[in-house]
Formats: sequence, C-alpha cells, structure tokens
Amino acid sequence: MGADAGEFAQPVTGLAARTTYSVRAYAINSAGASYGSVQTFTTGVATATQPAQLPGVHVYPNPARQQITITRSAGALAAAALYNSMGQLVWQGMLSDPVTRLPVQHWARGMYVLRLTAPQGVATQRLVLE
Repeated sequence: MGADAGEFAQPVTGLAARTTYSVRAYAINSAGASYGSVQTFTTGVATATQPAQLPGVHVYPNPARQQITITRSAGALAAAALYNSMGQLVWQGMLSDPVTRLPVQHWARGMYVLRLTAPQGVATQRLVLE
C-alpha cells in the first residue's frame, strides 16, 4: 500500500449485499511481519445514488424529520419497501393512493433505502432521516 508510516486506507469493492466479511491488516518490514486484529462487518443492501427513476414518482423531503411523502401519477399500484443501513426491512406497503405519507419521526436517524416496484420498473432512492 505504501512505504510511509502511519494510517492507511484501502477501498474494498465487489462485496455482496447482506454478507459478513472478516478482514485483517498486516505490515511487513525488515523486522518481520505484524498483524492487526480481525475486524468483522456485514454489508447492507446496495443503494442507488440517483433519485427514483419511475416516471411520475416523487419522494420528499430528503432529508426528512417528521414524514416522507411519496407521490405518484394515477395508474397501476406500486409496492414500496424501506430498508435501514443494515439492510433490514423497516416498512413495506402498497402505494394505492396518489399520495402516501409515511410518518418517520420515531425511527432511528440515519440512511435508508426506499425501493419502489411498479409495472414500469424498479427504482431505489437513498433517504436520510435527521
């Protein structure tokens, strides 16, 4: 990774969602090898960085404090699922009305992923609760 002393970071890519991994850092120099402690982590669900791409669907405000409003054009039903940063399902429902208001004031603050499924496709959007 480098020849300098101190901290270093290395991005890890290509990890599967909802999978537990263990990592261990090490360094080798003229004195020998030194190993860090094993660190274990579990990945969450994959997230999209772009807003929902279903035509006529809008999710606001983002970030949110009290509630999230999901509006959609009239038409076929859409299924919605909200996941926390650990990939755990925290809410799901059918969007049968043009406007759905979801109270979020009692949920933990942090990052969530909203997954919308409709006949015209599937979209995900990151949401932040403050």
